[in-house]
Amino acid sequence: MIKLIKDRNILDRFVIDFTKVLEKYTKYAVVSGFLAISSGRVRGTEDIDLIVEEMTKESFIKFFKEIYKKGFSCVQGDDVELIWNLYLKDKSTIRFVRKGTMIPDIEFKFPKTKADKIAITTRKLLPLTGLPIYFGSLESTIAFKEHLLKSQKDIEDANHLRKVYSEEIKEEEIKKIKRLIEKEISPNFKDKKQQVYYGRDKTHTDFIEEWAKHVKNNPTKVWKKEINKFIDAQYSKSKEFYKRLNKKQ
Repeated sequence: MIKLIKDRNILDRFVIDFTKVLEKYTKYAVVSGFLAISSGRVRGTEDIDLIVEEMTKESFIKFFKEIYKKGFSCVQGDDVELIWNLYLKDKSTIRFVRKGTMIPDIEFKFPKTKADKIAITTRKLLPLTGLPIYFGSLESTIAFKEHLLKSQKDIEDANHLRKVYSEEIKEEEIKKIKRLIEKEISPNFKDKKQQVYYGRDKTHTDFIEEWAKHVKNNPTKVWKKEINKFIDAQYSKSKEFYKRLNKKQ
């Protein structure tokens, strides 16, 4: 049973509002950095990674129209047919933001491998986060961060999750997912640099370019206020998490 938080920050509201609509059409799992941040890790991120169970074109179009009505927009444009044909048809990533701002953003992608699918099939609610959203398994996130991404930030995320959820983590499951990564994903990379930037596809560049335009076309006080709220939200999430953790112990 999740004890919900009444005072939501912008990160919480953003992901809850988005996934509430998405859940009507398909399953999803929040993975990677936001899982660590929601579990008390103090660090920054501009995006929330979602692995989304593959949808039909018709379902995606309905979802796309509804999410626009709820105040979101797609960084890759508003032509749903084009987005489907150029991105999702080939399982490429797309990104969503609130209309009128660029941070935070949702990284939306269909699973490409068995390792990706595990995040959805083993998804769960994590009561300590205080969020009514589904996260990919702890084991899946740890495996990807330790065995594929391997940046200092990712290793620290994995260590954090291992310590916080030490009683829940199943080591054999981590090993199983690492074997899948080794078989399905690692052979596609020529060097370690490509592994570190796994998932940093063209849409990440699109996001950076759109944010630069936003900064250029708006007064400093506008985008600076957005950044301050965004950074404050990330730190407040950590504070809230440890309050809940102390009550549990």
